Amino acid sequence: MGIEARARGVLRTAAREVSRLVIPVQCPGCGEPDVRWCARCAKAFHHPPERMEHLIPRLDLGHGAPVLPVWSLTPYSGTTRPMIVAWKDRGRADLDDLVSPAIHRACTHLAPLMRAALRGVGEEGLTVVTAPSSEQSRRVRARDHLAPLARAATAALRHQGINTHHRPLLTRARGRDLSGLGATARTGSVDLKVSQRHRRRIGTGGSPIALILDDVVTTGTTLKSMASCLSDVGIEALGALTLAATPPPE
Repeated sequence: MGIEARARGVLRTAAREVSRLVIPVQCPGCGEPDVRWCARCAKAFHHPPERMEHLIPRLDLGHGAPVLPVWSLTPYSGTTRPMIVAWKDRGRADLDDLVSPAIHRACTHLAPLMRAALRGVGEEGLTVVTAPSSEQSRRVRARDHLAPLARAATAALRHQGINTHHRPLLTRARGRDLSGLGATARTGSVDLKVSQRHRRRIGTGGSPIALILDDVVTTGTTLKSMASCLSDVGIEALGALTLAATPPPE
């Protein structure tokens, strides 16, 4: 990111902070005033993670491989949707204090499964791999919104005795951010690659096991592309964890 882009990001962040001094904060889910979030809307993020891959249409990795397991905390609907949108795209970085603990609890819940899957791979442990955003999205958000979630996941798994590291292994080679796109538009829109810096690390004995982390799963296009890209460089994705899953159309 260039100097001008960084400067714009700093100015946007400063403007958001000033605006909060003038405009009272409110729960982004229901609009309750003078609270960052209300207990009712926050409750959705306290659910234990549930397997969701049976509801996601594009997770078949092909070549006889099993469907990628996906755990999510809540449906991407109701008040949960505007809460995630506010956190992700509308400057509500303060909601890190809600979603990061949710991911920490989820990874604590999943730790026994992760530990069992890691048996036999020595001391290399587990890598948390976050879904990469497009350059345009990073400029608009002025931050990597998944980084706090990755730190929470890493801390939780380490606390459970699992050797865990967060490495943003993947970058977008081309294509736009998929937020807000329908299923048809998402197909074929993701072109990922392992960054050269991390490719060198993989070549010198990086962890061959990964947990994919993203905010919302809709069709599974991004998660499938991530798992396939990691597989191409010898890294097995044990599964993916997301805050929310978009319900299938009725």
